[in-house]
Amino acid sequence: MAATNPDDDPGWELSPRTLLVFVPGFVHFALRSRRSPAAQDGLTGIRKVWLCFPVPILALGIVGLLTGGASTQPVGVWIAFLAVVSVVCLLASEVFGRRPLDCSDLAALAASYRSRFFLRTAFSEAIALFAFVATLILGQWWIYWVFVPFTLFGFAEMRRRPGE
Repeated sequence: MAATNPDDDPGWELSPRTLLVFVPGFVHFALRSRRSPAAQDGLTGIRKVWLCFPVPILALGIVGLLTGGASTQPVGVWIAFLAVVSVVCLLASEVFGRRPLDCSDLAALAASYRSRFFLRTAFSEAIALFAFVATLILGQWWIYWVFVPFTLFGFAEMRRRPGE
């Protein structure tokens, strides 16, 4: 449902059609289509892009399950390392999330928001990527799934406005 007032929040428009964001290339096609409401509404478009980020995190988890095996290497050092990486990445994401947006004009606002959005996404995904590497090195599938909640927490924090 389209908002009548351009200042109103269009909402997330979650529906069964939202599941199409999991189809590779759909978001790119939807944002390029002139008939798509997301093509005219940047907020809805960025929300659809945001919904695409958890998919590869879950896909890596499935790959980690398939590659896990028996390993005799100690995992304690890796768990400590991944815990430190998680804290550093979440703190860096928060620091970048609190930087003020450049509101001098609309183009500067869009550019500063876009850079902040993708930097915060990168910091959150780094946790899962390091955990995936540790999973492959150690052959322990559960390591990845211990650290996925930290990545998802980072994604959820991106939705929160600074100061909330």
